[in-house]
Amino acid sequence: MNALYQIDHAKCPAGHLTPLQPSTSQSTADYQRQIGTGGDPILVVCVRCSRVYRVHELYSYQSKRGLLPDDPTTPLRVFVEPIECDGEPHTIPLTVRGVRNENSKVADLKMGWKWAEGEDSKCPFGDEIQLPQYVGGPII
Repeated sequence: MNALYQIDHAKCPAGHLTPLQPSTSQSTADYQRQIGTGGDPILVVCVRCSRVYRVHELYSYQSKRGLLPDDPTTPLRVFVEPIECDGEPHTIPLTVRGVRNENSKVADLKMGWKWAEGEDSKCPFGDEIQLPQYVGGPII
């Protein structure tokens, strides 16, 4: 019998779901409480369209596949990529989360990142956030 995994997902403005983390009975409620009390939403890059957006709600779904390292049979892993803003260094680290195949190169993960239409590209201090530039070679 195959195990089912409960996974929290983010939904991009185009409606694509990106798996982010194992879901618990409290994870979605805790995230909503964090956002409701002024916490910063996490930034996610869509697994399908490479748009970067802020997550205002998590969606919990069952899946036959989990995420590494919880499910050793899956090729998918969550990565966290640091990003910077144009202002003075801040004490709040900025990161973008995403999911790709385990054997993906870091440079290839950054290919084609763009802000989702209408998404605010400023950090909590009002400075412009710079998305990482793709520095890999041609993809064949």
